[in-house]
Amino acid sequence: MIRGLDINAFYQEQAQYNRFIDWPALKSDPLNFRFIWIKVSEGTDGESYVEGAARCRAGAQSVKFEAAFPYHYYLYQYADWTNGSAVWRVISPIDQATAFVVASIAAGFDGIRTMTDLEDPL
Repeated sequence: MIRGLDINAFYQEQAQYNRFIDWPALKSDPLNFRFIWIKVSEGTDGESYVEGAARCRAGAQSVKFEAAFPYHYYLYQYADWTNGSAVWRVISPIDQATAFVVASIAAGFDGIRTMTDLEDPL
């Protein structure tokens, strides 16, 4: 069995809270993880992920994971609370793809091997 990990660059690599992934410990884990997928964007937000994604990519490369690739978490809709109650709005797939490409390149990925996490909203 080949094992890999899904890393959320926004929540698991937070410089402002001094929380960082221990890459050598992760690489030496007995489960023998071989690759990493790094979340670099969600919906139309890629900017919040870039710094952490770049650190994750560098960390994975520093301990010689076989692969470290970016992924996008696709959001079908979101709750807009502007007027005090939720109005569900659909997010443009084109805007999401744009945010993903921009964030991936800004974090140092080549933009070739990518993935989208698309989950059923219901």
